[in-house]
Amino acid sequence: MNKPYFPNRPPQRARAAGRAFLSPEEETRLARAWRERGDVAARNRLVTAFTPLVQAMVARFTKGRAQDDPDLMQQAYIGLMRAADGFDPDRGIRFATYAAWWVRAELQDYRLLNWSLVRRGRSAK
Repeated sequence: MNKPYFPNRPPQRARAAGRAFLSPEEETRLARAWRERGDVAARNRLVTAFTPLVQAMVARFTKGRAQDDPDLMQQAYIGLMRAADGFDPDRGIRFATYAAWWVRAELQDYRLLNWSLVRRGRSAK
């Protein structure tokens, strides 16, 4: 009884199931179109389908910090685009698994390059 009750909100599992990125077949088709024919529209569709993955990873990465760094989101998208460029659908793994590694790597590289012991000032309001 300690959990808050939200009658209009679907359970977590149902919400996650409704947010499926792409089917494995669609993922493979788009990745092959990008790799073999250089179809930019296929690459864009592949990247935009995994926007929720990027947003979730950035939110997890900035957890506990006062404000989100917009540059982190940009770096995460760079990682997603690098994943789209290097993804090989014939290896038998899903794009989300492959992309998560690249997004995390870009976020960690950005954090390491911009880390400092001295806190930066914030604008006064």
